[in-house]
Amino acid sequence: MYPEFKFSKKALHRLLSGLMAALLLAVTIPLANMINASAFTQLGARSLKTSDSAPNDGSFVNPLNSQGTGTNVTYAIGYTYATTGTNVGSVKFTFCSNSPIIGDSCTAPSGMDASNAILSGQTQNTGYTIGSQTANTIVITRNASNPNGNASTYTFDNVDNPNAIGTYYLRIETFSSIDASGSSVDGGGVAFSIANLIKISARVQEQLTFCVTGNDP
Repeated sequence: MYPEFKFSKKALHRLLSGLMAALLLAVTIPLANMINASAFTQLGARSLKTSDSAPNDGSFVNPLNSQGTGTNVTYAIGYTYATTGTNVGSVKFTFCSNSPIIGDSCTAPSGMDASNAILSGQTQNTGYTIGSQTANTIVITRNASNPNGNASTYTFDNVDNPNAIGTYYLRIETFSSIDASGSSVDGGGVAFSIANLIKISARVQEQLTFCVTGNDP
């Protein structure tokens, strides 16, 4: 025999109300934290193009040029500001192997080296030079914080790719300061891939065929 439990409608109503309040609180707290952590404005269209997508592991050797070795690679990074006219003094590019989300911990991609990168091109929002750089970060800066343009592209030469195939991430943050200090104004992430190149080799003999006919071909 099981003991008999009786609930009044009033007690049941209080119980359900308490459970609902607890559920709403559990959902609201993480949401509030997420909103506070995402104070910056999301950048618009973002892109990353590389001149060589091979891993920097020495597995491929192209006798004609360096393409396919994963070294001395050109990275062209483009993005669109959410709103124009915001003063920007510096931009920080961070490469991670684990997450594109700004605020998450970032694991530097193994084998990647951007510490010797050269800023070789910039469009729209210009006047930048490299202020600081590490193996997985590049900060570009200018002497004064000026209004941004709409769509901007920055090209970096002499970057070494990660040494393993897989998906990697780039985080982009803009700052009103000229040294990437303080809170970021705009931000966003980009995913890119490192993959083995397909190597094709073949030997084809020359062949000449004669056709003899009394009619016009």
